[in-house]
Amino acid sequence: MSNLLTKILFLILITAYLTGEGIFILLPLVTVVVIGLSRARNSWFCTTVLCTALVPGFVLGAFIQSLPFTLENLMMWSATLLASILVPVSIGSALRRYSWTQCLLLMTSLLFISGTLLTMYFWENLRKDITISVNARIAEIKELRKEETNSSEDANRTLIEGLKYLDYHWEDFHIGLLFGQSLIMATIIIGWMVARLRVLPTEDGLHYWENPRLGSFSQVRTPDYLVWLAIVTAVILIYDQHYNAGELFRIISRNTAVILSFIYWLNGLSILTFCAFLFQWNILLTLVLVLFVFGIWTFPILAVFGFFDTWWDFRNALVKLYIRLHPETNT
Repeated sequence: MSNLLTKILFLILITAYLTGEGIFILLPLVTVVVIGLSRARNSWFCTTVLCTALVPGFVLGAFIQSLPFTLENLMMWSATLLASILVPVSIGSALRRYSWTQCLLLMTSLLFISGTLLTMYFWENLRKDITISVNARIAEIKELRKEETNSSEDANRTLIEGLKYLDYHWEDFHIGLLFGQSLIMATIIIGWMVARLRVLPTEDGLHYWENPRLGSFSQVRTPDYLVWLAIVTAVILIYDQHYNAGELFRIISRNTAVILSFIYWLNGLSILTFCAFLFQWNILLTLVLVLFVFGIWTFPILAVFGFFDTWWDFRNALVKLYIRLHPETNT
């Protein structure tokens, strides 16, 4: 019971804080790892109590900051409260019956859809903020360039041109980057929740978490048919580079290319995790070493491995290699 009271107090305080700071929209990211765990353990009592605790937290935050109860604010708050309940309940239910891939797909979809809707709603403000941020960064680089040697002149000029290109073509990449952010965040959230559930499968001694279908992150794999979308996207990009496919096709194809790069990167990361588990390496040390050796090239390298896994099935190849190196495991 003390654990439940701690969670109730935490949700009330964090809801009040987010409401008062004007970042109430982030509340679902908090509730998904608090309420979602109770739902995954099938404790409906704890889930209901924790969901109810959001209301006094919201009222407390609005009262302390004397926030106006306008129709627009009420609609935004109501939608966020609803999302803060539905998201953890959906994810918790998925963790009881679905695989790692399905849970990740659900979480990514929820984050991506909500992020896209917010982007469309605040499009003009976001566009202005991006331009302001890029110009401020360019001004900083130009100011620093006066104090640096000529050897860094070319690098600074390239960086400035890259920033200008990003500002001008922001629409071509923003949705894709938003998907990548959603995918990474969903992977972290689901991974943390699974680790927590495996360490503490129960919170009240009565309701347990058990899902034999879940599997592990190392088994997450992209569907083979996705390669056709990658091929079509590549054809459109090549055609647009030479003949101009039009603004609409350019925006769709570039954002799709960014989305696919993140998907195949995740598949490459899953292969690396599978390799680490198979050869009994420390997964954290393996990731650090890979990042240290390849640096910023880690992302494209993992994405390439994830893409060609469609034909070469690297996991199966790693298993065969492991059997060759350790023949005693096959006896």
